[in-house]
Amino acid sequence: MLSLGVFNRAPYKLQREETFEKGEFFDVNSSGDRLISLYYYNGYLVEVCFNPFTNEVERFFAISIEDAADKYIDLSEIFVEA
Repeated sequence: MLSLGVFNRAPYKLQREETFEKGEFFDVNSSGDRLISLYYYNGYLVEVCFNPFTNEVERFFAISIEDAADKYIDLSEIFVEA
């Protein structure tokens, strides 16, 4: 298993193999015209950026769970004013 920093510096092929063979699908989000799938891997999340127009994965990027929460969770959906 690769650490977060090593994962981000690894070649694309190794990132793909590690993510899809050892990672666990977590969630999917849209970002503009891209789909971002999140996979849990070795204590952090991997963003898999998919381009639906080319039907290809463009990149893999490891991100801490804390950074992913800041990026993907809309706090207004969690906290409702009384």
